[in-house]
Amino acid sequence: MKISDISIKRPVFAVMMVSVFVVLGIFGYFTLAVNLYPNIQFPIITITTTLPGASPKEMELDVTKKIEDAVNSASGIKHIMSMSSVGMSVVTVEFHLNKNIAHRYQTVTADVNAILDTLPKNINTPVIKKLSVNSSPVMWITLYGNRSKRFLSFYAEKVLERKFERLPGAGQIIMGGVRNRRMVFHVDNNEMTNHGLGVNQVINAIESQSVSLPTGNLKTGTKTYFTYLKGRFHTAKEFNRMIINNYLGVPVRFSQIGHAVNYEAPETSITTFDGKSTVGLGITIKTHANAVRVAAEAKHLLNLVKLSLPPGVKAKVAYNSATYIKKSIESVEFDIIWGALLTVLIVFFFLKDLRITIIAAAALPAAIISAFGFLHLMNFSLNNMTMLGLSLSVGLLIDDAIVVLENIYRHVEGGEDRMFAASNSMNEIGIAVMATTFSIVAVFIPVAFMPGMIGKFFYEFALTVAFAVLISLFVSFTLTPMLSSRFIVHKKEHGFLFTFFENIMAQTTNIYKRMISWSLNHRLIVIVSAIIIFVFSLYLTKYIGKEMMPPSNSGNFLVYFQAPEGTSVRVMKKYSNSLYMVVKKTPFRKTIFMATASGVNGSRYKGLFFISLKNNRNVNQQQIMAILRKRLTKVPGVFTQVMDMPVVGGASANVSPLQVIVMGPSIKKTVAYSNKLLNDLRKTPGLIDVTSNMQFHQPELLIHIKRNMAGSLGVSVSSIAETIDALIGGDINIFKNYNFIYQGHIYNEQIRLFRNERNRVSDIKNLYVSNNEGKLIPLSDLITIKKTIGPQVINRRDLENAVTIYANMSNHVPLSYGVAKINKYMSRIIPKKSLYTYQFSGMASKMNQSFGAMGSALLLALIIVYMILASLYDSFIDPLVIMVSVPFALIGAIGGLLLMHRALSVIALIGVILLIGLVVKNAILLVDFIILSRERGLNKHDSIVEAGSIRLRPILMTTLAMIFGMLPIATGLGVGSSSRAPMAIDVIGGLLTSMFLTLLVIPVLYSYTDNLKGFFKKS
Repeated sequence: MKISDISIKRPVFAVMMVSVFVVLGIFGYFTLAVNLYPNIQFPIITITTTLPGASPKEMELDVTKKIEDAVNSASGIKHIMSMSSVGMSVVTVEFHLNKNIAHRYQTVTADVNAILDTLPKNINTPVIKKLSVNSSPVMWITLYGNRSKRFLSFYAEKVLERKFERLPGAGQIIMGGVRNRRMVFHVDNNEMTNHGLGVNQVINAIESQSVSLPTGNLKTGTKTYFTYLKGRFHTAKEFNRMIINNYLGVPVRFSQIGHAVNYEAPETSITTFDGKSTVGLGITIKTHANAVRVAAEAKHLLNLVKLSLPPGVKAKVAYNSATYIKKSIESVEFDIIWGALLTVLIVFFFLKDLRITIIAAAALPAAIISAFGFLHLMNFSLNNMTMLGLSLSVGLLIDDAIVVLENIYRHVEGGEDRMFAASNSMNEIGIAVMATTFSIVAVFIPVAFMPGMIGKFFYEFALTVAFAVLISLFVSFTLTPMLSSRFIVHKKEHGFLFTFFENIMAQTTNIYKRMISWSLNHRLIVIVSAIIIFVFSLYLTKYIGKEMMPPSNSGNFLVYFQAPEGTSVRVMKKYSNSLYMVVKKTPFRKTIFMATASGVNGSRYKGLFFISLKNNRNVNQQQIMAILRKRLTKVPGVFTQVMDMPVVGGASANVSPLQVIVMGPSIKKTVAYSNKLLNDLRKTPGLIDVTSNMQFHQPELLIHIKRNMAGSLGVSVSSIAETIDALIGGDINIFKNYNFIYQGHIYNEQIRLFRNERNRVSDIKNLYVSNNEGKLIPLSDLITIKKTIGPQVINRRDLENAVTIYANMSNHVPLSYGVAKINKYMSRIIPKKSLYTYQFSGMASKMNQSFGAMGSALLLALIIVYMILASLYDSFIDPLVIMVSVPFALIGAIGGLLLMHRALSVIALIGVILLIGLVVKNAILLVDFIILSRERGLNKHDSIVEAGSIRLRPILMTTLAMIFGMLPIATGLGVGSSSRAPMAIDVIGGLLTSMFLTLLVIPVLYSYTDNLKGFFKKS
């Protein structure tokens, strides 16, 4: 190998070549952002439109369907989802992942702008946003104390929000639990009638008499004065003294018909922190920002803010995702360090020489540190995926150095000069080392370019592993032979321990030689036995469930709760207090944040508890969630769900792993089919927290107009609507040309009846409306009222009515079980050749897509590995012999998952793909030496036996090094490590079985194929 010869002859040059990568890695490390996951721009765009007071059906017909039709023509759309609720429409457009989201955003924006004229005139401008993995706050800060909610809201919005949004890397500041100041004009219906006033006259008087306007300018001989009319009211006292009208020649002041009060807005949601009423500030981060750094600076700023907080106000960090991110990254670093130490100990155990061990170990820091430079170059961050790649690589990175060192050491033991031995050994082993390394790279490149969301998440992981392995190859071809040529010393006399362990190795080698000889004499028995074991392991897969991701142990989880539809805020307080009394008894709980009216549609009868756990706990998160789930079932009148925090979408998204969407043209039939499935799932053992997004029990009042009477009396329908909207509903948008300004800040204003005049259905008929002549007409003559039940939310998917059903899995029940049950039930519920269909969503959908993508990546990896081996060995047959070792790895992978009661997840499948490259390495070492021995003139049998005896030690060393490097990950004891453990478990199991079977089956199989090659040559 030319590069090795140059390195041996020019040691300083070799050191400098490796140092270049190390130095770049050191500098790159300090510039890397630290985040939980890779920064992913999902091709999802949301269009949010509000029309205050509109019913869900009106929002669907007048807004949602029009927006759906407008954006449906955009190319590359995967799904269109919509949600129409009271006064709000949310249309979500999901594109295929290979589409340019910036271009699609422009297209969607243009499509929506093109139909704005067709939408209702009083809508608020649609808000169009792109979904990002960083859209959820990395930190929540709570503000509480013995001050009013109004004051806390003012201080949070006008002071703290502006401070925190100026932090470097900070994105949008999300406010929670805000209750702002509002000027409320309470009016008395009887007094308004007695003074001949309709609500429109009162509104016009307020808008026209509380104004400040520019009135031009005045020019004198020497100066020009700008003139302003200062007529705006700023206090409730001024409004109460305001003259509304003259009635029978007497001025009517507002205080005669009502009472103005400068107070806080009515409570529409509830937020608490550890049971105390609070206002929350959620800090998000910008794209490519460092989550840990932003959180640290926010915490530092909060400590400074605490020094100047107003009396009676306290601030505290309620949630800090950076804590989990740091601990998760530290856990991976722990795995890397301990994995490296265990790997080095294995090397020392086999080579029994400190200097040789240090030479081999030099590849580890060189490759890992160099990888940081690659991360910086690729604009990656330190996250769970890149760090998982590095922790996974620990055993891999030293493999090449081990093989090279062992071969050089064997040549030195044979009496060669160490300089000559290093060069000669590299010529002998170089092709095998390159083949093994390129095989590893080959299996990870397809992973990096998998389609779908899974490909996005594993892109950084796969490229990190590939680069680190290539650097380790470079080190093993330059630094390792150079150091070996200078520092390897063969001692002829050794101590007791060296002799003892060397004798054990010699005896093991002799036993293995006898086993090879026996296997070559009983080839059919060996092959048939291997096939039987493999087939049996495939049979065992029926006992292994499938899931998207392993259960979390992050220390944070959610409790969703839902009261009956139409529940008031006052009753929601009672429900949330009852739930809090249960939740606060959660074992090892640290903090509890609660909010109602959360999520996209802000339903007042829904809420969530965000629970953080202490780090020093002796039970895992899933056990604690199971305990709490059982206790919450005893709270009457409210439905609860206990679930992990979502990866994307924040706490506003329902993250139940099992989600299925029933779709069809008729909402009635769609609901009927959904109810049947819902009932079946609730009776299914292993499924818990079964619910749906069906919300069709909202109490409604339908007001019908007596049109003939209204027309004859000169009353328009719009004036009736505005009167009811203002006096009963208290619509804050009823004032078109007025804003209340207090102490330099703009607030909403509201006019409505006193509480005692708007708490019965009959109160609506007691109202009066002005006709076109200004006379008051009683509504009782103009309207009829009917009580009914209507939808709270109308959901659609792909332009059809849709109902989503959610379910969680109980402990140790795999997601595949729930998927199979739904397929079984739906085959019975929905008739064949029907217009009604169902689709899986959430984790269930992603699991099927991801497993398909993984299968394609696995197949592509096998093809690429074969092509690389065929090119290196210039043979079509020998690579096939080498790749037979792959099925043997599956035996141990399946057995490991089964023994450890783990399901087959995407993480576990990554381990299976890794196994392809790992187990092929052992087979390469064997076959490569057999071919080399045959070229030297040995017969087939002797070549196989010699290859086995000589390659046994490096095979044992590399395999055990990889196993021990994986042990810290397999234990799953660190923060977040439970999600990484399945990968290590199936890798360890696969390595063990493949090592033993490869050492016996590959020589036998080579013997067979050599006979075949000889037969074809004769033919």
